[in-house]
Amino acid sequence: MKEDPRYTFAVGKIRALEVGLLRAGHLERMLAAPDGTGVLVALEGTAYAAMAREPGGMRVDELLAKVEEDTAGLLRSLSKDPELTDALLATADFHNMEVALKARLHGGGPGVEEGLAVPWAKVPWEAVAGIAAAASEEGGEALAGDDPVAQWLATAAAEAVEEFRSTGEPRSVGMVLEAACVGFLVETASAARQEFLERFARQEADILNLLAFLRARRLKLAGTPTGRTLAPGGYLPSGLLSGGVSVEDALSAARSGGYERIFTGLRAGPGDDDWLPQVECAADNFRLRHLRLAQAVVFGLEPVAAYYLVRRIEAVNVRLIARGKDAGLPAGLLGRRVRETYYQ
Repeated sequence: MKEDPRYTFAVGKIRALEVGLLRAGHLERMLAAPDGTGVLVALEGTAYAAMAREPGGMRVDELLAKVEEDTAGLLRSLSKDPELTDALLATADFHNMEVALKARLHGGGPGVEEGLAVPWAKVPWEAVAGIAAAASEEGGEALAGDDPVAQWLATAAAEAVEEFRSTGEPRSVGMVLEAACVGFLVETASAARQEFLERFARQEADILNLLAFLRARRLKLAGTPTGRTLAPGGYLPSGLLSGGVSVEDALSAARSGGYERIFTGLRAGPGDDDWLPQVECAADNFRLRHLRLAQAVVFGLEPVAAYYLVRRIEAVNVRLIARGKDAGLPAGLLGRRVRETYYQ
C-alpha cells in the first residue's frame, strides 16, 4: 500500500478518534449488563457515550443509526477520493432502493417507505423512488443521469424486479441489491487501483455469497443463490455455489480458497442451531483481520475507510448484546457471537 500525503490531516484525526473505539473490556461490561439499558451504560468511555447520555435517553437502534450517519459524514469530509467514498457508503443508497422497491412490489404508502429510508444517502429519495417506479413498471425507463451510484441503482433495481417476478421469492429483491452494492465497490476500487479496498470488496463478495448459500441450504431453499443474487468480483469461482453443490463441497472449496480461518475453531457443526451465527461472527472477524492492515498506514485513505467499516462491525456487537439482553439470552451464548475488536 502506497502512502498518500493528501491524507496527513485525515489520518491524524482518525488516530485521535480511534481512542473511542470499543475494547475487550467494554464488551465484557456489556455482556455483564442486566439489560439493554445497562448495555448503553457500559458504553461509557467510548465514542458512543455522549449520545447514550442524551436527555431522555436513546434507544439502541436510534443511537447506532446516528453513529453511522455521523461516521459517514466524517468519511465524506476527510476523503480526497469522492468516487471511492461514494462506493463505500453506497450501502445506504442500496438500502433505500430496497425500501422503495419492496413498497411498490408488496404494497405500502409513500410516507411509510420514505420513513424507512436512510436520510444521508447520496442519491436523493425522490430519485430513488423514481428509479424504483420505472423498474417496477412494464416498459418503464429509469433516468439515472450521470451519477455512477444512481446508474448502478437503476441497473440493480431492474434486475431485482426481474428476479422477484421470475422466482416469487420475497427475499430476492434484497439479495440482488446487496450483491450489486458489493459489485459496485469491487468495480470502483479496482478502477481506482485502491488495493486495500479492492481486496476488502472482493473478499466481501465471497463472504456474502458463502453466507447466502449457507442460509439457503439451512432453510432448504433449493436453487438459491444463483445468477443475479450472487455478488460479482470475488476470488472464488462463480460456479462454486451452484444449485447442485453440497454444503461440504462448498466449505471445502472456501477453505482451500483462503477462507479457512472463518470455519476453524467453531463450537458447533453445520447441523446445530448456533453454527450459522458463529460463522457470521467468524466472517466479521475475518473482515477485521484485513481492516487491521490500515493500522500500519501512516498517510492514506485506508485508516479513514477502515474506521467507517470498523464502526459498522461495532454496531453489530452493540445491537447483538443489547437485543440479546432484553430477550433474556445467556451471556455465554452472546459471548460466542460477539465480534473481535479492532485493537486487541
